[in-house]
Amino acid sequence: GKLESTSNPLDVAINGPGYLAVSTPAGTRYTRNGHLKLNSSGLLTTVDGYAVLDDRSQPITLNSGNGQPAIALDGTISDNSARVDRLTLLQFQNEQSLQQTGSGLYATDQTPTPASNSTLQQGMIESSNVEPITEMTKMIDLQRSYEAAQSLIQADNDRQTKSIESLAKFN
Repeated sequence: GKLESTSNPLDVAINGPGYLAVSTPAGTRYTRNGHLKLNSSGLLTTVDGYAVLDDRSQPITLNSGNGQPAIALDGTISDNSARVDRLTLLQFQNEQSLQQTGSGLYATDQTPTPASNSTLQQGMIESSNVEPITEMTKMIDLQRSYEAAQSLIQADNDRQTKSIESLAKFN
């Protein structure tokens, strides 16, 4: 989807393929939802409270007293120009095998690899790639095509029924 600017410096949009890793009670899950926040302990989390993992698969903790963190294109997080941690972007050989587990999270048995052709955009989030008006128009067109085909089949069935009835009168 399109990237949209937000007023949250913790929001990150993934530009290209890739997922952020998060820790959940059910294990590591993956998400493209970069709407992030700090909890009361300074832990970087998703809006659902799951810890975002760094490039060593550890939760990221930020010192909120050092001002707003800067997040570089490669995921490096800095407080007052000092490197704190690094978000990791991961990709999968077969994205179709990712299983949605809810809240924009995905599970998989695949081993992720670093997403080397992707970057993060601070202060932005990725919007949905679905255009509701376009999709509704496509659904209406599909419904009309289905109804036309159904009408054609019904007319052919009626024609066959009349033919059989006409032939039956001659016997």
